[in-house]
Amino acid sequence: MGRSLWIMGLLGLLPALLCRGELPVAGSPAAGVRQLVGVHVPGSVGGNALCGDGSCLYLAGKGRLQVFDLRRNPMKPQLAAEVKGLPWVCRQMAVHRGYAYITARNQGLWIVDLRNPVAPKLVGNFDTAELATGVDVSGNLLFVALRYYGVQIFDITNPAAPKHITLFRNGKVEAQSIFCRGNLLAVGDWGHSRVQLLDVRNPAAPEEISYVPLQGYGDGVYLHGNLLYAATGHHSRQGSTAERFGNGHGMEIFDISDPRKAVRLGGVHFPRFFALGNDFWSVWPAGEMIAVADTHNGLFLVEAADPRNPRIVAQFQLPPVRVRKNIFDNSLMDASKVLSVKLAGDGKHFLLPDCVGSVVPANDRLYVAGNQSGLFVVELPGCAPVPAREELGRSEVTSAVKEVPGFLHYDCGGMVRRVATDGQLLYVAASSAGLQIWGEDGKGWKKIATISENRIYDVSICGTLLVAAEEKKLSMWRIQKGKLPVLLGQMKSSFPTQILHLYRNGTLAAVSGGGNRIDFIDLRDPARPRMLVPSHERRILYIDSFPEKELEGLIAVNSHGAGLSWYRLEETGGRKLRSNPALRFNQFDGVTAVGKQFLMPSGKQFYLFSPEKFGSDEFSQKFPAPPGMEGLPSWNGGSLLAFSHRSKGEVTLFDVTNPETPQWKKSFDFLPGTPDRVVFYRNRLIVPAGFDGLYCQKP
Repeated sequence: MGRSLWIMGLLGLLPALLCRGELPVAGSPAAGVRQLVGVHVPGSVGGNALCGDGSCLYLAGKGRLQVFDLRRNPMKPQLAAEVKGLPWVCRQMAVHRGYAYITARNQGLWIVDLRNPVAPKLVGNFDTAELATGVDVSGNLLFVALRYYGVQIFDITNPAAPKHITLFRNGKVEAQSIFCRGNLLAVGDWGHSRVQLLDVRNPAAPEEISYVPLQGYGDGVYLHGNLLYAATGHHSRQGSTAERFGNGHGMEIFDISDPRKAVRLGGVHFPRFFALGNDFWSVWPAGEMIAVADTHNGLFLVEAADPRNPRIVAQFQLPPVRVRKNIFDNSLMDASKVLSVKLAGDGKHFLLPDCVGSVVPANDRLYVAGNQSGLFVVELPGCAPVPAREELGRSEVTSAVKEVPGFLHYDCGGMVRRVATDGQLLYVAASSAGLQIWGEDGKGWKKIATISENRIYDVSICGTLLVAAEEKKLSMWRIQKGKLPVLLGQMKSSFPTQILHLYRNGTLAAVSGGGNRIDFIDLRDPARPRMLVPSHERRILYIDSFPEKELEGLIAVNSHGAGLSWYRLEETGGRKLRSNPALRFNQFDGVTAVGKQFLMPSGKQFYLFSPEKFGSDEFSQKFPAPPGMEGLPSWNGGSLLAFSHRSKGEVTLFDVTNPETPQWKKSFDFLPGTPDRVVFYRNRLIVPAGFDGLYCQKP
């Protein structure tokens, strides 16, 4: 059974399991396990990212990084300083040589100078190739786990200015957390339930060593001596469907004396639980014990002196917090059937123990970060700090330029996210390198000007109107023939603005930022843009989920794991007509208009559907898909259709003279680049390839 169908089958069983009482949820202490008590640290904010260096604790969350002084009384950390301006959600943090490196999912990597801990300074943020999730540092190298895009490696010889080295992808990996010891890098592969081991002695060309299968979804990893510790969650990979559901929580131990042939020694299971969101688990040595954070189940202490016979000796649960009901919502389950948790008085929330985000072991105590409740100190005799580990030596690396036959390559100075064209010039969204204009000069292309030095995520053109998406701002420009564009107006936003499309002849913009929110902007007067009523999808919008243009005033939006949503575009914004979760498209696939129909790929098939059939029969036009028909589609308005797959690094070109029978023409390999939606310039491909720069097809 395919992975998506397997998960849907599991989800479909959940109501029955809950009603029979066979799926206890977090909230009840583990039977027969000593319950620990924690003391809340006044002034601490909720957060997932927590690190310590013996004298200070660093907690990141809710838009700030807090510094707590431990020197006077380690059992009573004192808030010494904080720096604001970070993203609201900080995923993980690594502190190295006086700097904190913080991952923030779709908002990339953030860096705080902690050399003077009572006066921390936010020194910058850095765009990453995809969702920045896990982070670790060794020597002068920084490793960032990017979910489906693998591991991005940076040179931090200059700690405040990471330099991209490469993006390692080999096979299907859903990288969640990472840990480096010496030349060995362990990657917690989430949805595939395994750990990937890499040799990173040459950081420009890491080598895959092996995969280590796990019994649950993979996340937190730790390497100590010849042992690999792995924290798991969600669903088990063993037993019947009913037995697997929610039963993958635990910790496993492997002998990696030979990392090519890891041997499982033992493991423990934690209480069964499943809910959407807060999908992360971590593992750390704590003296003679192993500390494992298991989301709403709490923190577990495992005695593992004999790795073949580990046992749970203690548990710490955070105070209950209000959690939105949709944490259990997967569109196949009625949340009202969750009988094992207490419904809050407002009827819209459940009460659950707060999610454990991170843990820092110290002498005779543990520091625990609660997602909502803040920092706690847990007294634990015998606990000890995490031991020092072998670091990589200094690495001198140079990134090689990928030559793609038939294309000219250009370094734009930053991550080339998107490109737009007015038919004469190219307008390049080059992230930290700004908004650039490129033109042909007879021999190829050259940069004419940089019209904005802000970080630019996307750019879109309609007629003479050019709109750029910055970090939390839109900028509107008027294109002038023979002159540089003139700035018309700007609009700030409280939410990320990373994907942008112009509709209704440039009078309406649809914007998303990697979450589930869609903002609609009235641009009838570009000098005075106006925010309209936003819309919210059930699941997040991982990539560009929108078509480049509307058909008969309609667009179809691909929401990860929740099917298509149809919107009617009006002067008042985008009005959602309906959502159809019957068919769940891949999160990497986009939708485009080909002629008078929308086209959407789905594995070994693709769908054509016209606006007048957006009802229950919208999926009736199904056709076999040739290889390569996946990713973000772009239509040239004639016979050519291109698909860009950012994760696989491929661009594939098809002839769609007859859209029902597309004919493969050619495929191009841009690895390790991340080709985004291509632009057709006089029927030639213009490919924004992320950190690998800009590729322009030769005439």
